[in-house]
Order: sequence, then C-alpha cells, then structure tokens
Amino acid sequence: MVGFTGEMFFGGTDALEPVGRDDLFLAGGMSSIAFSDADDDDDADGEDDDDEMTETGDCSRKRAASSTIDGQPKTKRSGRSQGGLAAISRPVTADYGSDDGRIIGLKQQGYSDDYVAQKLIAEGRMRYVPKTVGSRWLRLRKVLERAEDERLDDEMTDWHVGEDDELDKAYEAVDEKIKVEIKKLQKKMWREVAINLAERFNKKKYTARACKERFEGVRDGTALKPLELDSDQEGRKRLRETRIEEAKKRRAERAAEAQRLDEERKRLREEKQAEANAKEMERLVKTSQKEQVKEEERRVKLEKKEEKDRQRDARKAVAQQWRLEEEWRKELRKKQEELYTQLTGKRMKIDPDATPDDDSALGASDMDVDDHDETRSIDEEEGSNSSPNPTNPLISETITIPTRTSPRTTGRKASKLAKAAVTEGKALVTDETLLNARSILTTAELDILLFERNLPKRTSAESHAEIVARLASADEALDTTELSELLTKYFDKGKGSKLAKILRLQDHDAASSKAGLEGLRVGDVGFKEGYVVEGLEGGEPGG
Repeated sequence: MVGFTGEMFFGGTDALEPVGRDDLFLAGGMSSIAFSDADDDDDADGEDDDDEMTETGDCSRKRAASSTIDGQPKTKRSGRSQGGLAAISRPVTADYGSDDGRIIGLKQQGYSDDYVAQKLIAEGRMRYVPKTVGSRWLRLRKVLERAEDERLDDEMTDWHVGEDDELDKAYEAVDEKIKVEIKKLQKKMWREVAINLAERFNKKKYTARACKERFEGVRDGTALKPLELDSDQEGRKRLRETRIEEAKKRRAERAAEAQRLDEERKRLREEKQAEANAKEMERLVKTSQKEQVKEEERRVKLEKKEEKDRQRDARKAVAQQWRLEEEWRKELRKKQEELYTQLTGKRMKIDPDATPDDDSALGASDMDVDDHDETRSIDEEEGSNSSPNPTNPLISETITIPTRTSPRTTGRKASKLAKAAVTEGKALVTDETLLNARSILTTAELDILLFERNLPKRTSAESHAEIVARLASADEALDTTELSELLTKYFDKGKGSKLAKILRLQDHDAASSKAGLEGLRVGDVGFKEGYVVEGLEGGEPGG
C-alpha cells in the first residue's frame, strides 16, 4: 500500500509545472482548436503520403472514387483512439492502485477534475470523466481518513505534557460555535413543532414560542391547567387580558427602542455625512486655490512670453528697418555716382560713412581730381608742422586722449562729462574705450544701438572708436535703475553695482553681435593688433 500521512488532507506538495504538448493543452497553454487542427494536419499529411505512394506504385491502397453514398455525404470517421484504458468498476480501498494514487497526487496539488481526467488519458491510464474523478476523490478521502483514524487510535493512545491544555482550548473554541448552531437548531425545531401541531389541529393555534413555553412548563410542573378544567374562569380571563396588555406594552417598548435606535443611527449617519461634506468642501476649496495659483502662474508666464516675443519682434523690426535704410543709402550713392559720371565724366568720391542727407557727403565731389589732390597735399604739410601727441603714437594727431588711472571717474565731474558728451554727440577716445567690449561690433550694429538708445545718429566725420566711446559715455550717464531696465533685454536681473551693470551691458551687446556669436572677443590678440588704428580712422573691426 502506498504510504499516506496527514499532509494528504492538510497541505501537500507544490503544483507540477505542465511540460510537453499534452501538459500544455491540459493546463490551458494550447487551445483545443489548435490541438484538433494539428491532428487534422497530421491526417491530411498522411492522406497526401498515401496519394504519392499510390501514384508511384509502392502501395496498393486506393482512394475511394466517390465521396458520397446514395446521394448522402460520406461522414469521415477518425480511426484515432481516444487514449487511455476503458473505465471499469474498481473498489475504493485504502490499498489503492497507481491510477488512484495519481488522482490523489494531482488533487492534492489543486488541479481541477477536468485536468486530472485529461492527464490520466494522456498518460495512458484509466479513462475517467471529470465527474467520476471528483466523486472517486471524495470516496478515496473518506476511506483514507477512516484508515488514518484507525491507525491513530491504535498507535497514538498516550498523551504528553501540555496537550491537555491545548485540548481544553480546542473544546472551548468549538463549543462556542456549536452553541450558536444549537440555538439555531432549537429555533428551527420549535418552528417545525408548531407546524406539525397545526397540521394535527388542521389550523394554526399556537406559535413556536407558545409551544416551547407550554412544553417546558409541563415538564417543570409550572404550566396552567387546561382551560376546561380550571374552575376560576374569571381569573383566567383577567390573566389573559393582563397577558395581552403586557404583550402590547412590550411591543410598544420594543417599537420605541427600535425607533430610538433608528433615530440614533440616522443621527450618526447625518453627522458622518456632514463631516464628509465638510472635508469634501475643504478639499474643493484647497483645490480651487491651487488651481487659481496655477492659473495665475500660467498667466504671468504667458505675459512674460508675450512680452519677450514683442521685444524680439520689435528688435527684428528695427533691424529690418535699418537694413532697408542702409540698402536705400547704398542705392542712392550708386545712383549719385552714375549721374555724376554721366554729367562730368569724372569719378565721384563720396564718404562711405556719410548719410545721404548729409551735406558733407558731397563736399569732395564738387572738386575735380587735381584740386582734391592739391587740398590733400596742403593738409599733409599743415599736419607735418604740428606736433604729434606723445601719449599714444598709434592714435591720430587730431584727437587728444587723456590718461585715466582708475576705471571709474569719481565725483560729479565724470557725470557732467558723460552727459555733455551724450548731448553734444562727441566723446573722448581713450585706451579704455578702445578696448571696450563693443569694439567688435560693426558700424551698422553700432547704428542700431544708437537708434535703440535714442542717441544722436552717427555723423560722417565720426569714427568707429568714437561711436564706441560715445556709447560708453552714455552708459555712465545712466543711473542704476535705467541700467537695470536695459539689462532686462538680455534677461539679466540687474543686480550689482553701477560699474558691474555697465560692464555686463557692454558684454551682452558684444556677445549678441555677429562677431560675438562667432566667438570673437575684444581681448583676442589678432583683434587688438589692428583695431586701434583702424577704429580711429573710421574702419570696422577686422576691416
């Protein structure tokens, strides 16, 4: 006999993993349709092989000439066996065989009856239907439990230390459950007694409660005499009326108590609902406040974006307008040169930095080439008689450069000089202004800055270095608030001293220029070597 223990009923081994085609099919990994399709494919392949064998003469088997018999379609019968052994009647005993042992093992692992039945067939065992598997498993359990109880009664007869206490605890736990069940059964019993008594009387006269009280009173000897045998009929009548009044009173008290409990439950429910409503209202208020804050943040963010877009569009519009004006000036100069050449037959000389409406732009064009050369020679002679500026030999003789020992001019004197330079359109070129960060800007870019800052336009006689110096003087003439407003164009918070703001503004202007975007800086050696003279002579950086 295969050994068995309590684990058979109170927990067994882990469930087996389905392996192979049959296991996958039984566990649900393969559908029955796919399984049947595979069988049909196998049959079809077999028929194809038969056809080939018939055509080659290797086999004498022939296919039927017609697929119908007497006009009725011929049904195809599969010769495939269902598998397993035919089910026979076998007794259920504790000395079970291998088939019953397989059923016990699979059911202990939690498999369904359908799976167990298919598994037995796949393994070539007894061919049971699922219902038979379930009923056989129940009978096997009962037989094995009875055998296990008999073995325990024979072997486990001696009790050990501490087991009596556990027995008492187990009895108390079960006794509570049994008492509840007993009360339910007693109520059911007296209901059945009342029904049976009504059938005997052919009408219902007494309730289950009355039957129970009368039965217990008769057994205890406390029951009243039958009404017909009692001589005190008036007393029985008063007793009956008193009993009715007491019953009505009890029912009224129960109804009042039920109403009180109902009102109490209703009050608690309303309080709970009010508390929930208050919490929900508080949550909605907080959510609304958060939404308002988020909406305000979105609005501010959108306004900042729109303002940024407006500023960018304004800068683009100004730059575009300035480019158009520059193109118009170039075209006008070209037309003037062509007209002058047609009228005089000579080449017209125009200052490239002069504006079309500047009278000095055509000052040299009224003279012929010889007169212009004469004038230039006279200027050179006058220049040779004058003494050069000993401060910086690289700077033109006509410009005086004062020396500065400090990057900032302290006191009211510097402010007055800066404001005077901005008002008069003149500026002093110094070593510091020559190395200003804006020195890498082109003349057109400097003109745009003058336009944006509402400063006087560049004149024909004003060099590149003088424009940079004029912008630097305009920076010093501004106060810290105005500098902060200019820095906001570059998304600078405008913190720091006035000198720090001026330097950052100049760096921002230089970094946003064409040369700055290409990586050029005023401190580069190649730039410093050629700018000092070129800037003073009116040339652009790198020109």
